[in-house]
Amino acid sequence: MKKAFKLLLMGILLSATTMMAQEFTGRVTDTTGAVLQKATVTAHNPDTGVDKTTVTTAAGVYTIPYLLAGNYSVSVTASGFETGMHYRNCPAR
Repeated sequence: MKKAFKLLLMGILLSATTMMAQEFTGRVTDTTGAVLQKATVTAHNPDTGVDKTTVTTAAGVYTIPYLLAGNYSVSVTASGFETGMHYRNCPAR
């Protein structure tokens, strides 16, 4: 049976890098609180069909930069775990 893990979005940081481009930052952990390194994190904007993907660091941290305003589904995949999904809004600045 695959383990479930949670996506701790540690205050999903939406920091402006330009007037329209922002980023999602967070940490991925399993249900015991252990960080998941090398997990794949993808932000999908259903309105534009654009996917942005990154991989977590050794500390389980990820950053997905240059996001335009809109709604996103953020998915996390890691070997031996079920895929996690979270929905976020990236507001216009």
